[in-house]
Amino acid sequence: MHCVLRQSGATDSFSREIPERIQTERFALIDRGDYPFSTCHVDNFVEAVQLALGGGAGGRAYLINDRELITFRQFIAALADIQGLSIDSLRSVPYQVAFALGRFMEIAASLRSEEGDPPLTRAIVRMIGREFTTSNGADLGYVGGTFRTEGLEQMASAP
Repeated sequence: MHCVLRQSGATDSFSREIPERIQTERFALIDRGDYPFSTCHVDNFVEAVQLALGGGAGGRAYLINDRELITFRQFIAALADIQGLSIDSLRSVPYQVAFALGRFMEIAASLRSEEGDPPLTRAIVRMIGREFTTSNGADLGYVGGTFRTEGLEQMASAP
């Protein structure tokens, strides 16, 4: 089974890092974040895997997402809200500028021979800087039993 997964949940590092980056002003939206964005809570991912193992077609990719539609901006706002933060003053940069900046940071990081990824890469810009939506896996019988609001509540109460 092949999966494209943008996991969200209490242990998701992306979702955990965003509020800190907003607070330290090390985060900017790309094109205001006003584009559809699919998320998938880890519990929904497990649901889909169980369905695929129980009767999915072999050799096939299933792309799944949470039930609720959301924009990237709305998702980031919800993550910030968990920490009592607002995204109202976040900067926004055009996609092409973000992409060029990602390339520049990749080059700079390679010249410094530092371990780890730079704070922005072209891959990150491609992943979070434009529309990313998937089907709902209905042909699997997938429903997505965990709503995003439930997942965000779990995240807020996690240590």
